[in-house]
Amino acid sequence: MSSETKQILTTDGIPLEVSLKKAEKKNKIKAFLLVAPLLLFLFITYVFPIGEMFTRSVDDRMVTNMLPKTFKAMESWDGKELPPEEVFTAFYSDFKFLVENETQGKLGQRLNKEKNGFNTITKKLMRLIKRNKIDESQSIKEQIMKIHKRWANVEYWQAIKRTAPPYTMAKYLKGMDMYFAADGSIAQVDEDRRIHRILWLRTLEIALFVTIFCFLMGYPIAHLLATLPMKYSNLLMICVLLPFWTSLLVRTASWMILLQTQGVESIQKRERGKILHTNQTRLLKALKSDQDLLLSGEGLSCFSKLELERFITDLKSYGFAVEAFALVRPPYSFCCSAIQETFKSGSFNPLIGLAQHRAPSIVRNTSLKNRNRQIKTLQQVLGQQISFYPFSKAIAHPQ
Repeated sequence: MSSETKQILTTDGIPLEVSLKKAEKKNKIKAFLLVAPLLLFLFITYVFPIGEMFTRSVDDRMVTNMLPKTFKAMESWDGKELPPEEVFTAFYSDFKFLVENETQGKLGQRLNKEKNGFNTITKKLMRLIKRNKIDESQSIKEQIMKIHKRWANVEYWQAIKRTAPPYTMAKYLKGMDMYFAADGSIAQVDEDRRIHRILWLRTLEIALFVTIFCFLMGYPIAHLLATLPMKYSNLLMICVLLPFWTSLLVRTASWMILLQTQGVESIQKRERGKILHTNQTRLLKALKSDQDLLLSGEGLSCFSKLELERFITDLKSYGFAVEAFALVRPPYSFCCSAIQETFKSGSFNPLIGLAQHRAPSIVRNTSLKNRNRQIKTLQQVLGQQISFYPFSKAIAHPQ
């Protein structure tokens, strides 16, 4: 039996295999046309912008297009000493054309990124060109160098020559704290300016720890969702997905407002700042009054010597005579009181008056050793102006 008799034909007389291939091809074309708008959208909004960003990161044709005669004249310059008269003349011609078209500002900004100080000297040259102060019949080199001493510095002309290639990797090198030296070699920036690599390493470190912690926290939850009954797992899945319904922008902005630049510490500082501002306002209002003041606050004893001296100086500047007294107690009595306060609220209550904003430092300074040091500080600053009374006698004083 021949192979032709074995072929299965359709009703149209076309081999079934060929017909199936045509149908499959049509289905693929239909499927592609269905997803084509999405692919086009991804290309326009994702692939094209990224490609444009990478192109701009290496594109440096702006200076090349602005100074064509200059770079042509620089081809024979070795870059070791000041360029010859031909380079100065070519640069003057290119720059004069830019001034006439009012596009010299972009050149100054671009060259200033390559070498700090270019913006100033290009503006001075621009003003002289607009006033026709450059005599083209005389030496252009001498006239330009007289405008500013930087034009006589070979490093600035070397910076111009480094911008000659239309494409460069300088921006990527800058991201790694490196740059192109005058001789074309790759060099590192000064040690006190190497910040990008530190930031790269810090970013990778944070990303690594975030990945590890997310895995440690997410895996048990995923295992729980996979093993729980459906009604419970669906409820937990809703709880997991609920935060994603909130806009990422809103969540990010909220965290930025709350945490600002110093994280949780900034919230604490704001609260302390509010208390401090309130206390300062009350104190200034009291200092401006004509009545005698009785300032009470255990936090005053926690001031450093310099802080206490400033505080007393401020009081005297308002015309007050300072008469200080302090209540002291035996170490055993002090420790008992501290333990009682701890049991009352779990931590030392913020002290009243001026010391509210200093509560953390007060808690740290509650050791007997620190208290003895604080008494000595009071004696050193106030001298004979301070009197010490036993705490037991003070509380027994008649009303």
